[in-house]
Amino acid sequence: MKTRIFALSLLLPASIATSAFSQERNNPDWNVTTAAGFPHFFSLQVARKVTDKLAVGVAAGISPVPESTKSCGAQVSMFGDNFEVTSRYHFSRTSFFGGFNLGYQVFHVHSVQNTIPGGDYDIIDGVKVIYATPHIGWLKVYASGFSIGSEFGLRIPLTSSRYTEKSGPGNYTPDVGDSVNHGLDALAKKPLPFVTLIRLGYSF
Repeated sequence: MKTRIFALSLLLPASIATSAFSQERNNPDWNVTTAAGFPHFFSLQVARKVTDKLAVGVAAGISPVPESTKSCGAQVSMFGDNFEVTSRYHFSRTSFFGGFNLGYQVFHVHSVQNTIPGGDYDIIDGVKVIYATPHIGWLKVYASGFSIGSEFGLRIPLTSSRYTEKSGPGNYTPDVGDSVNHGLDALAKKPLPFVTLIRLGYSF
């Protein structure tokens, strides 16, 4: 009998420690993830648990678009970056959550025309946007710490401004100018779908 009690006294602390470790991994304090989606093509997020259901964090992303050559000879490339304060609230301590992000995005279009008779020019047209993103999603955290998830919502512009930097005597041809203005106006003034196709990372 004494031998059994002694054995239990040795096993009990180990059992408690194992249970505590398992609980910590299932409900981690920190979460670091990368994501791919739209309108932020690639992003990195760091979030910290505030309560059992609420986590807040920061995220930064980039949205590069490869250079293309238009029929008029103009070379057009696009690039955007953004910074966000993020939050998510998990329903009943499950993987599913409702989220709200507040962010700042800069997106610009760089057009270069070096052919005649169009006239040479080098133009950067851009937009700066402060936006809010209500969304829903899920984030599954495995015992190993591996995390995977996705999100869907709406990116809503709150305030925006346009800017232009130009050199050279030429200007946009109508097809390029219409395309640039249409795209930047959409980013600046219209709600856009917010989609995180996949979020991968580690929780600890």
